Amino acid sequence: MIQTGRLTGFVLLIVLSALILYVIQRARKGKIPEIRKLAGLDAIEEAIGRCAEMGRPAHFSTGWGGLSTEWAQQTIAGLSVLGYTYRVAARYKVPVHYTCCWAHMLPLVYDLGREAYLAEGKPEEFNPDTIRYVGDSQLTLMSGAMGTIAREKVAANFLIGAFFFEAIQLAEEGFATGAIQVGGTARVYQIPTLIATCDYVLIGEELFAAGAYVTRDPVQIGSIGGQDLGRLVAFILTVIAVLSVSFGTRIFVDLFKL
Repeated sequence: MIQTGRLTGFVLLIVLSALILYVIQRARKGKIPEIRKLAGLDAIEEAIGRCAEMGRPAHFSTGWGGLSTEWAQQTIAGLSVLGYTYRVAARYKVPVHYTCCWAHMLPLVYDLGREAYLAEGKPEEFNPDTIRYVGDSQLTLMSGAMGTIAREKVAANFLIGAFFFEAIQLAEEGFATGAIQVGGTARVYQIPTLIATCDYVLIGEELFAAGAYVTRDPVQIGSIGGQDLGRLVAFILTVIAVLSVSFGTRIFVDLFKL
């Protein structure tokens, strides 16, 4: 027996899932939805270019989220942006120091770096020593990343992924070195921190859009396109409900009580 007030929500869930699957299938067939340009992504090349001009490296962190937690999606999006950053860095011959706090992520990050440099025709320039494992706690992530930022005197600091209280510490250290800072997270509690400390920020779902934009993965882009259609459906239903109440009928509103 379906609990009162859950039937409409269940139907809307089915509709949203169907929309997402439909757009994903279209994307796989080559009809990929367009994603608007994001200032935070455009800033990556600017920041790497500044590193090249100053002869200083860059630093990248995807935060404490990891790949085995509920924040894995944000980490995956951050890793997609990391792969893109590696490619830009390969073109400009700029080292990118990645601070890793989860051992299971090391092989994946190594592969991202190798593939990025190989795609740019410079496989021999990839240096795996720039990927540093610092331990699987927030405190070791903070101390390891802050030490790297300070010692290497980085000119660009990228904080893109699932961040917790380590965000403010890493951003402050980047500010102290005079680095251009690009942040991005979907964790609501840390968005204000990144906005206050970074030059460019990917806010909320822009993080996932950025990951899809740089990889051009049909599944990721199709998923975002399907969610946008779901928002459009929700907006239309809301307008209809408001208009129905304005004209003195609650039939449509009562449907949401089923």
